[in-house]
Amino acid sequence: MLNIGLAAELTGNFTAFLQMFKVREIAMELAQHLTGGRKTYGMIMVGGVRRDLTARERNIMLTLVKQIETGFKECWEAVLDAPNLLSRWKGTGILDPQIARDFSTVGPNVRGTGILRDSRYDHAFDWYKKVKFEVPVGADGDVLSRETVRAKELIQSVSIIRQTLELMPKGPIINKEAFVVPHTFAIGHDEAPRGSNIHFTMHGNAQKVYRWRVRAATYNNWPSLRFQLRGNSISDAPLIVCSLDPCYSCTERITVVNVNNGKSKIIGKDQLKNYAKTLKNSPIKDL
Repeated sequence: MLNIGLAAELTGNFTAFLQMFKVREIAMELAQHLTGGRKTYGMIMVGGVRRDLTARERNIMLTLVKQIETGFKECWEAVLDAPNLLSRWKGTGILDPQIARDFSTVGPNVRGTGILRDSRYDHAFDWYKKVKFEVPVGADGDVLSRETVRAKELIQSVSIIRQTLELMPKGPIINKEAFVVPHTFAIGHDEAPRGSNIHFTMHGNAQKVYRWRVRAATYNNWPSLRFQLRGNSISDAPLIVCSLDPCYSCTERITVVNVNNGKSKIIGKDQLKNYAKTLKNSPIKDL
């Protein structure tokens, strides 16, 4: 909802932006009833979860989910009835399916090209083996296809929440005897709104995390952006970047590798910005 609202605002439809964020506020309230927090949830613990869900909270959540579904569908139908907005989204920022595959793009960026790639579907784990859902895909690889994928995914999310609340078993919420052997590690994955994330976690002493590394979805989506920008106007650039829903803080540095001699170097945000401004003192000249 956040991304669709921003894409609408970037094309001059401020009303759609405000209405989408109005519905999104209900989703924030939903998260608060479930976890106690609107954005920082802190539910997962070794061996289970931090708090239980009461019958009253479950009923409130079902009511909120219905409000989200109804409100969002009304907003999305209004978006599709706005010819000026659609004319900006359709045919803009096209990503060729072969480039999407070659660059290993993820999330709506790859599914908008017609390629079905989703961690929940490709590598179903735990609860995803018990609920039914579809993975929406687009066809044209443009901004409209990516935003349409997001809209359909939201409806699937509503369905998954309803199924989960219906099927959730009773019983303890945490195994207090759960113990992770120090310095053992695991690799996990999840399908976030931007696409697939991969996490590496190693535990240390006192049951605390010792090492944690994550490969965020934005890493996979950034390299294909230059192909999506080609042939479009400068005014379309913010919209195209928005349709990727990038996380800048996830990609504030890069590792450049010289494949001929094996040398590598980490280049930070400030170095890249200075080089972009002056075109002097290239950060890779010594590789």
